[in-house]
Amino acid sequence: MRIAPPCFPCLFRQLLRTSERVHRDKAFLMSLFEAFAREVPRIDLSKSPSHAGAILYRTIRKASGVEDPYKEAKEEGTRWALSQLPRLRSRVLSASDPLLAGVQAAAAGNVIDFGAQESFDAEKEVDSFLIQPVPEEGYSLFRRRLEEAAWVLYIGDNCGEAVFDRLLLEAMGKPAIFLTRARPIINDVTEEDAQRSGLQESARILSSGCDAPGLIVEEADEKVRRLFREAPLVISKGQGNFETLGEEKREIFFLFKVKCSVASNLLGVPVGSLVFGPSPG
Repeated sequence: MRIAPPCFPCLFRQLLRTSERVHRDKAFLMSLFEAFAREVPRIDLSKSPSHAGAILYRTIRKASGVEDPYKEAKEEGTRWALSQLPRLRSRVLSASDPLLAGVQAAAAGNVIDFGAQESFDAEKEVDSFLIQPVPEEGYSLFRRRLEEAAWVLYIGDNCGEAVFDRLLLEAMGKPAIFLTRARPIINDVTEEDAQRSGLQESARILSSGCDAPGLIVEEADEKVRRLFREAPLVISKGQGNFETLGEEKREIFFLFKVKCSVASNLLGVPVGSLVFGPSPG
């Protein structure tokens, strides 16, 4: 997915929201806006919005000296998700198709995203996604690929959401590697966050080596690039990972809620839709 004109207002809205978390002084905010504005002409328009997002958050980190502006929000989101885990696990285990219910539960977790939205009713949105139909064609192919796969590479997205990913990992019943971001960016999940979410009970946790809000394969650690090439089955959570991986040549199962008009227009589905299936191309 390539960066488009609507991405730039979104980036500046993220800049405002994030900068207010680290410093509310007007002079600082203006200096930060100016710093990122100087970077804008150097953004490669052939790249994804997540590439630009990486530049944005590196700018904020350098100017503020704050490594993790969303630390408290991430911890709060993880605590909330852990409080929901028992009821959601019960729902998955009692379902007529636990794997399908696991997909729905993991998809429901994708509503927890401070990059796309700052204010939302998490419980209401989660419950609405638990009953949202999963695309049948994508799910049927996923079941077949899962039966054949010896192990799974699972590319994580956000904190809080990562707790819900445990339900799909459990339902799959396969050895798995869960990839995280290399360092804090928005509320995306890092190794430390994944540990706090209990992912080590369901998968091996591994940092991607990439600090963008999406896995940029060429910027990932060599070990991760090899795993990405060799994995029998790859699951990519969240729109940020779709932005960076949507044009990769290998088969990837994307699972996310469409959160902006750019992705909506690209995929031909309304904003808010659930996407689950292999690479569009």
